Amino acid sequence: MRKTAAVENSSYGFVWNPPPGLRPALVNAIVMARSRRWLGQAGSHGHWVLDFNLTDYGRSRSGRSGEWVRRPPNMAHLYPPGMAYCEDLRGAPLPIREAWVLFTCGEAAGLHRLLPRSGGCARFMDPERRIAGAIQAAAQIGRAEGDGGFLKAQARLFEIFDLLVRSEPAGPGVYRVAPERPEARAGGFLESARSALRADLRAPLRLEEAARRMNMSVSSLCHRFRAESGEAPMTYRMRARIELAKTLALKGLPLKRVAEETGFFDAYHLSKAFKKAAGMAPRDYLSQSLIPARPGLTGACRESIL
Repeated sequence: MRKTAAVENSSYGFVWNPPPGLRPALVNAIVMARSRRWLGQAGSHGHWVLDFNLTDYGRSRSGRSGEWVRRPPNMAHLYPPGMAYCEDLRGAPLPIREAWVLFTCGEAAGLHRLLPRSGGCARFMDPERRIAGAIQAAAQIGRAEGDGGFLKAQARLFEIFDLLVRSEPAGPGVYRVAPERPEARAGGFLESARSALRADLRAPLRLEEAARRMNMSVSSLCHRFRAESGEAPMTYRMRARIELAKTLALKGLPLKRVAEETGFFDAYHLSKAFKKAAGMAPRDYLSQSLIPARPGLTGACRESIL
C-alpha cells in the first residue's frame, strides 16, 4: 500500500511541509491500526519510506528481484525514492498495526549504503521497537502540536537515522538494531517516571495511577524508582510540589493560591508539609529568601505575600 497522508479512525500522526532547503526533512509520521486485509498493487513513492510493522504484516516484495519475504513483527523496511514495492496482508492476523515515516534526502544520512546491491529494500530487525518508539513519538508530537512541533519531530527522525546507520549486519540487506545500553535504559526509565510523577501537581495522584501510566505494577515502580533515585516515588512527587510552592511563593502568590496550585487542601496543609520538607514554615522561608534580595520591598507588599 502506498504510504500517504491518508489515515483511518484508529490512526494518528501528521503531515508537515518542511522548510525550503532543509535536507533531510521529515514529511510525515503515521501510526495506524487496520481491521482489514488486502493484496496491494505494486507502487512506488517519491520520498524515502521507513515502514515498521508492529504486528505480523504478511509478506512483501520490492525492487528488481521481486521475491516475496515474510514480515514478522518488529521489522522495519527501508525503501528509497522510486523503488517499487507490493504488500500482501491476506494472511496477517487482525488487527494489523504499523508505523511509518516519509522523509527526503536519506542519502545525505548515508542510508543508500544500507541498501542491498542486488536490489530491494533494506530490512531491520528491532525486537526492542526502538525505531517504532521514535516514529510513535514523532506522530504524537504531530498530533499534539501540528506544524509547531516540526523541529521536535525532526529530531526524532535523526534519532531514527542514528539507529539505522549503527545497526549490525545480519545478512545481505538485513540488519539488527542494537539494543539499548543498560545505563541509557535506566536513565530513560527515571526520566519517564519523574515526568509522570510531576504531571499536574494540582491534582491528586495515587501510586496505582502513576504505575499505570508507566505500564508497570506498583511494586515494580517503587522498587526500580528507589533503586535508581534513592527515594520513593511519592516522596519525589511531594518534593516536586514543595519546590513548585517555593517558586510560586517567591513570585508573590498568596499562600492560599500556592496551596491550590500545588494540590494542597488549604494554606494550613501546605504550611505543614512545607515545614516538614524544608525545615521551616513558608513565612520563614520567604523572610530568608525574598526580603534580603529585595531591600526596597515595603511592609505592605511583604504582608500581602506572607
